[in-house]
Amino acid sequence: MCISNCAVCKWVRIFKGKDSGETILRDQKRSGRPISASVTAIREKVDCTIRANRRVKQKEIADEVGISKERVHHIVTTVLSYQKVSARWVPRQLTVEMKAQRKDMCTQLLERYNAKGEAFMQRILTENESWVHHYDPECKAQLMEYRHKTSPNPRKFKVVASARKVFFTIFWSSPHGISGARANCEP
Repeated sequence: MCISNCAVCKWVRIFKGKDSGETILRDQKRSGRPISASVTAIREKVDCTIRANRRVKQKEIADEVGISKERVHHIVTTVLSYQKVSARWVPRQLTVEMKAQRKDMCTQLLERYNAKGEAFMQRILTENESWVHHYDPECKAQLMEYRHKTSPNPRKFKVVASARKVFFTIFWSSPHGISGARANCEP
């Protein structure tokens, strides 16, 4: 498909402007949203909004700043290098003393293993306990936050009791696999 000679001449007249000596190289003012979504002030406003509330949604940022959601996505991910990450569930928050006790226990077990070898490992009976919740107050998607790639992942401690839960205890030993299981229900 070819462009007609008349259309090319019209574009040349528009490009050169009304006078033959005047050349228009800048966009003319027109109606619509201004092309100012990537200026430094907008970037700083988006960054401050995220730092104030790490769980803020891109639509909320767009409404607050006054730019499109697509532009917010570009600024958040490309310009500011944020990523939306979920908090890692951990069963409880360990104190410094609890961590020290666990380290001491592991050191003692390692010393016994070094002294007795595989015979020590064969005599270990392992037990694991876990609560299985029927209802969790917050889902993983609700806990997502914006973080930089170098930032540590957030942690969420389970502090709210759920409506119903089941307590499982499992025992197993090295040569025989699982040797027993028990479940207790609590309302």
